[in-house]
Amino acid sequence: MKGKRYAVVEVRVKALETEGYLAKAGERDTKQGKRTALFKMAGRAKLALALDSTDIDSLLGELDEVAALTILRVISNKNF
Repeated sequence: MKGKRYAVVEVRVKALETEGYLAKAGERDTKQGKRTALFKMAGRAKLALALDSTDIDSLLGELDEVAALTILRVISNKNF
């Protein structure tokens, strides 16, 4: 994040939190004496990273019927 303005990073972090990709993990004191939030990757972010590096054919081969139907239901209810 070197060279990025704080305001740009803050807006993006807030957007990722709103979208469910980041979750607050706590707070800490800054050098300026203020409190700031600490974030961790939420399950949605971990899933996105895993799906990005997973071969879809391998994934489908490992799913049981319930998991496959759950994913199908989610995909069917969304207009991508």
